[in-house]
Amino acid sequence: MRAREFTPSKLVIFDIDDTLVHTQTKVHVIRDGRTVKSLNSHDFTHYKLQPGESFDFGDFANAHEFFTNAKPIIPMINQLKHDIATGNKVVMVTARADFNDRELFLDTFRKYGVDMAKVHVYRAGNMTGKMQTEEKKKIIIRDLLNNGHYNKAIMYDDAVPNLKSFVELKKEYPHTKFYAWHVSLEGEASEYHRTNESLEENQDDYEIRNYDKLDNILSKLCEMVVKGQQSEKDYGMVAAAVLDPKNQIVARLNRPGHDDKRIHAEHAAMLDYTEKYGDIPEGSIIITTLSPCNEHLDERDGPSCTELINNSVVKKVYCGYMDPTQDDDTRQFNLMETANKQLRNKCKQFADTFLDDLNEVQFAGQEIEGNILSQLKEKFPNLSTLLYFIPGLGQALVVADVASQIQMYNQAIAKIEQQYPTQTIQAVQQKVGDDTALEPI
Repeated sequence: MRAREFTPSKLVIFDIDDTLVHTQTKVHVIRDGRTVKSLNSHDFTHYKLQPGESFDFGDFANAHEFFTNAKPIIPMINQLKHDIATGNKVVMVTARADFNDRELFLDTFRKYGVDMAKVHVYRAGNMTGKMQTEEKKKIIIRDLLNNGHYNKAIMYDDAVPNLKSFVELKKEYPHTKFYAWHVSLEGEASEYHRTNESLEENQDDYEIRNYDKLDNILSKLCEMVVKGQQSEKDYGMVAAAVLDPKNQIVARLNRPGHDDKRIHAEHAAMLDYTEKYGDIPEGSIIITTLSPCNEHLDERDGPSCTELINNSVVKKVYCGYMDPTQDDDTRQFNLMETANKQLRNKCKQFADTFLDDLNEVQFAGQEIEGNILSQLKEKFPNLSTLLYFIPGLGQALVVADVASQIQMYNQAIAKIEQQYPTQTIQAVQQKVGDDTALEPI
């Protein structure tokens, strides 16, 4: 019998410039045969051609310049690799036209571990006519949707007009859920828009308001995480709270459960709210440092937090950081990430200590002088060795106070000495350049 061919149900679209890589390439604006403006990729996405003007993409065809000067945006490169690995239909849709050396262009991504054999690149710059880039991209994406059966379509782009045009396709494909993610210059993706049929029925029930108040609660939850790490109890790196319409609030940390498993913070807050106040009433909201889990996790005590919330009357969740490792989106509530950059970064630092897709490449760029991780490496002589075995340790140290840093460092040394033979540890020390004895402080 012939094996059944796997068909991806999720279409994931990545822009290139200022989404996956930063470049200095210019697009020239031509009028009467002369260059009147030169635009970087960010300015280009917002520029509207005036009568008599046209774009010159000549510099954008230079593959050698792209290969040599393109700087990877590490969080988005990781997201790209993650989506490829999970079997999604992954494409790049760029405003550029063809490069003068296709293989050299592809090598730009290959050198960062991206399997370009599984990614098709669509070039809106090859399309004729004076349409804006967002309209050209919409045509390409429409064609992809027409030729596949996707229940989800996701787009990452730094240009809001492109995301807005993408979301407009929802009218043509009502059975596909659309997720638009805006990528900042720092490479941080925040949810620009999602479509969800259940949210459209009673929009007022799902609307999240009073962001200042929610950010204040989120800040206090971050303080709880830090204090929890300083205590002798086995608390985790996520905190969550249930807030009801009467402003009654119960906040809890991730904590030990049954059979060496963990009760996630949202679950703990919901359990303890019910014990203290009774059933959670309609109109309540959950605030959490990390978006609710929705996939199978062996370490979790009980069902996923998304399932718990779906089965409750809670229709709104406000989070500090959107977990990029959770793919199976079954939530029936409105989920919003804070727009407060400082809070988001702090919540991300907590999450990065344990999320599954952490690897050494996420520390690329952190060796530069003055970086906080470099300062920690000066303070802790074998930190590079510890990071090799425990990648999340660096982020945990960043958010801890001095006393907790020393405690974590010493505990990490004890842990790897228990788990690995001396010969292995010494080989790693040589590899990363740590030449001092592995001793606690």
